[in-house]
Amino acid sequence: MILTVPLALLSFAFFKITRFVMGGLVSSHMKKHPEDARTWRVLSRKTLNTPIALPVIMTSAPRWNPHALISTVGPFPVSRGMRIRMESAQRSAAAWTIVIYSMPGRKTVASIGSLDGVPADGWRTVALQSGRYGMAVRYYGWRDEVELPEVEVDGATVVASVRQPSDGNNFYEDLKGRDGAFLKALQYYAWVMVYFRNYLSTSFVEKNYLPVGNPETEFFYGALRPGEQLRIELDSPVLRSFNVYLTVYNVASFPILWHSVREAPHITARMTEKASYLIRVHRTASDGPALDRKWVRATTIKEMQ
Repeated sequence: MILTVPLALLSFAFFKITRFVMGGLVSSHMKKHPEDARTWRVLSRKTLNTPIALPVIMTSAPRWNPHALISTVGPFPVSRGMRIRMESAQRSAAAWTIVIYSMPGRKTVASIGSLDGVPADGWRTVALQSGRYGMAVRYYGWRDEVELPEVEVDGATVVASVRQPSDGNNFYEDLKGRDGAFLKALQYYAWVMVYFRNYLSTSFVEKNYLPVGNPETEFFYGALRPGEQLRIELDSPVLRSFNVYLTVYNVASFPILWHSVREAPHITARMTEKASYLIRVHRTASDGPALDRKWVRATTIKEMQ
């Protein structure tokens, strides 16, 4: 453990440098091919076959969400606002969220979801300040027919609707066991940061560990060592009005275990390697209670017990 912190600092510096380089490459590509920013990018096996796709994802959105079908679009300039065809999302999934974030920086500026209801004409208008924006769509409990929505910007169609394969998440099985030296060095800091989170500011840890979220999702996270198990306890309001998703990541931040949590207490198998976990608690009822974080308790069961 003596070298853990120095290695984490080197990893964090390596991550920041690589993210800067990858961001520059993506920005340069989008300037040369602006049409790519106006086309939905579906996270799938095909996406990952693109040469730099994996390093880009691991430096922009490394906390994979295997519980949802995910697609992104943008960035593109906006002067006044967007209109999004919500009925496409409503037809495609039992629960869904669309997050709009500013670029650069990926700061969430607006979100809409299945709990908001769909206007009579099927569209939702989002007013925005002048700037550049990207979008991310997450479909939970998706159906056999999946469609990504049409998007209008400042009164003109910028993004066309597109059909998405309902089996697009099959690639996650391919990610198991990914722990090459480059990727491990890129993300090693994340496990150390979460493990020592009590000695760091909460805002720093959450800024660097949690994904770009939305108001309907709360996160709980922590670190696990080999031989340990995770115990999750949920009070009855959570089981009634929320979906709970658990993802466990290896030190390279690839998912090695993921599933819904529908009973309490829930106890995982013992870890065979260092890992971090992320619990997503997603609200499912618009008339349900707001989440009290005391209703969700995650504790570590040591190997000796």
